[in-house]
Amino acid sequence: MSRRESRLYVPKNNETYNIEYFDEEGKSKVSNSLYNMGDINKKDKYALFLNGNHPLIKISTNDCGMKKLLIIKDSYANCLIPFLTGHYSQIYVVDLRYFGDDLSEIIKNNNIEDMLILYNVNTFFEDASVESILDYIDLDNLNSDNANLTDKTIVTNQAFNYKEVFKQDVFMGDSITEAISYNATLEQRNVCAKIGININEAKSQISSIKIKNPRSIYLLYGVNDMDDRMPSQWFVEQYRDLVRSIKKSFPNSRIYVQSVLPVTSIVEQKTPYTNNKHINDCNAGLIKMSKEENVGFLNIASLLNDSNKNLYEPDGTHFKAPFYYLWFNYLIDNMGESSEGIIAT
Repeated sequence: MSRRESRLYVPKNNETYNIEYFDEEGKSKVSNSLYNMGDINKKDKYALFLNGNHPLIKISTNDCGMKKLLIIKDSYANCLIPFLTGHYSQIYVVDLRYFGDDLSEIIKNNNIEDMLILYNVNTFFEDASVESILDYIDLDNLNSDNANLTDKTIVTNQAFNYKEVFKQDVFMGDSITEAISYNATLEQRNVCAKIGININEAKSQISSIKIKNPRSIYLLYGVNDMDDRMPSQWFVEQYRDLVRSIKKSFPNSRIYVQSVLPVTSIVEQKTPYTNNKHINDCNAGLIKMSKEENVGFLNIASLLNDSNKNLYEPDGTHFKAPFYYLWFNYLIDNMGESSEGIIAT
């Protein structure tokens, strides 16, 4: 292989990925490829592996039954990481040169059991961040949380075969819903979602529904619409238009509107226009609209409180895999034959 040639590992199996790149402010961008081919023609071609270096990268694969791995590394590791994706359901990649948070939070919040430290040998001996690696881990806090781990996992473990329970249902939404398929919670055909979509664009997704006659259609939008400079009534009326369009296309399907999920205080501080007061106003409007349209309303926002903030991703708006188990268990608890017009809180 010449010095100008790059070779990429592509698995034989049809693997899918969801890669989230977090910057030093906790903001994220999402990709579905381990390689950023846009860098192939740039001077630094090595950046095509995982789009270069970032404080934190989260890689989710399509197998939720495997363990999770934490990698502490420099850029030397970037070309190796794709070979590990077939062995873990999630891989968290930390570059201590840019990462300033507590590693123990990542470990305990995601039930990580495996850790790999992978550096160029020179960097390993010379980089000051490697010398102080234990400063990034609060061992006392980690040990105390592990003592209570059994209680936490009871709440957030997968309690049902969700693929079987929801096999005739469709989940429509934005990036929060799209992660259902990346977490392998449901089959791809049960998920009709798009990253970055707004509520006024949601009707365009109806034609992409793959199940011929869905039993139930669960709607969750809002992560890209929560801006208090836009009246909550506008959001509600766009939702109403979506509900009516779904009724025309699938008159025999049960429709469930789900509450917009709250954001963390970090989001409210960084982007004041996105705040929980506005989210609550939107949800109040959705409850009223759901009654008027005779569809179900499910208050999944009630699942989140101060005791489970660890379910959030660092960006404060998206969620880790255990939240999806909590969410789906709630849906199962509130499913029923006489479900039209139900208001579950």
